[in-house]
Amino acid sequence: MSFNAEVGESRRNAGNHLSDYSFFPVSLNPKLRSNNKWITIIEAKELQIERKHFHVEFRENDRGKFLRITEEAHGRRNTIIVPSTGVEDFTAAIGEVLAGAENAPA
Repeated sequence: MSFNAEVGESRRNAGNHLSDYSFFPVSLNPKLRSNNKWITIIEAKELQIERKHFHVEFRENDRGKFLRITEEAHGRRNTIIVPSTGVEDFTAAIGEVLAGAENAPA
């Protein structure tokens, strides 16, 4: 899934801490423009788990490739960014934590 948007500060939402940015359509090109730098979304997936919405995106900008995971719930947004050089270690750590939790005594 890809989408196109231009990131810019929203003057309509000035002072509204829940909506610091608005997204405006740009072109049919799968790139985002933020602070005059291009960001390419290579792959993206959205999912909903209970009341939380997750956006998992693998992106590229002028500094390199990275994994961006955004959680939206109750009007709040939290994002973590993992450089592509650490994605394998990051996913391995998640797997180890889950495996340990499955083997933990009840």
